[in-house]
Amino acid sequence: MHRDPQRSHPLLWWVRALPICALLLAPSGAHAQVVRMVAPDNFRIEPNQAVIASLEPGTELSLLQTLDTWVEVELEGWMWARSLQVVDREGFDLVVSATEGENLRERPQGEMVARLEEGTLLEELERIPGWILVRRRGFVWAASTEIEASAASAAAAVDLPSVSGTASGSSAQQGSGTRSPGASTFSVEAGTLVRTAPDGDSLLTTGADSRVAVVGSEGEWARVLVEGWVRIPEGARVDARSSAIPTGPEGASVDEVVANPAAMVGSVVSWELQFISLERASELRAEFDPGEPYLLMRPAGEGTGRFVYVAIPEAQASEAENFVPLERFTVRGRVRTGASAVSGAPVLDLIEMSRRR
Repeated sequence: MHRDPQRSHPLLWWVRALPICALLLAPSGAHAQVVRMVAPDNFRIEPNQAVIASLEPGTELSLLQTLDTWVEVELEGWMWARSLQVVDREGFDLVVSATEGENLRERPQGEMVARLEEGTLLEELERIPGWILVRRRGFVWAASTEIEASAASAAAAVDLPSVSGTASGSSAQQGSGTRSPGASTFSVEAGTLVRTAPDGDSLLTTGADSRVAVVGSEGEWARVLVEGWVRIPEGARVDARSSAIPTGPEGASVDEVVANPAAMVGSVVSWELQFISLERASELRAEFDPGEPYLLMRPAGEGTGRFVYVAIPEAQASEAENFVPLERFTVRGRVRTGASAVSGAPVLDLIEMSRRR
């Protein structure tokens, strides 16, 4: 498949770095009593009030307090990311968006422990591709439970891989270091060796201290985006646009790009956008290669029907499957097309992005 240089993505290279690991939260009940369900029952917001989930026998919960014939507990487990939606309501991060509710599992693709109703508000704890660890407090009828020691809960902690950093954002950007899956950028010293893979051939050494954007990690290696300029080899044919210096300011808005699309090609912009879905381009979309992955997004907080397409490298498509509809990202990209032929929406080549909280 051939692409003109203007539309090619920055090279993805591996740089040796400190391990980029998730800061996994300790289970909330690790030093508390554990409540085990001995019969199926409802999980309620308050005693005798709205049901937000149904619990299966054997489900373990962290005991918070006992209240007459009720126990207040904390329910925690993994849910499929596509059944959730980002919210900022009553102190919660997520809401169950699946119309028929969704299963809560003890681990990704593991045994179901509860069924959560549509509209249930949840707190996000951690995420991996396709799955999100969530938590919610509520009440269960005491007769359907038994209380035991916490050793089983402490032993149930699951060792899971971290989510790579470019899509997640740094802890400073998220506002909570305990939930940051990893660093989105880090500094490399002058003379740092860049390889094609952890055990691959050498590509180059960095000539000056700089920061790199992380798109993946494997042990003590980070896969990073490196962007720069090279001299065109003699005789090589390059689209004229690729050699042009960006004409628009990095602060250009969506409206400014759409209003003057031709002049904005090649400009670098930074926008706050909301994720809608991960898509792949059909042959009818001239701005993309057939099958090329892109993010369908919209300006944050808008309901006007305006969209932005963000083309991403194939290596990042699996990470994007973990994004939740309507969650916000700060996206920095280079304008590939100021207004697409199909919808008039801008098309960006992704440089870096970070999740906003």
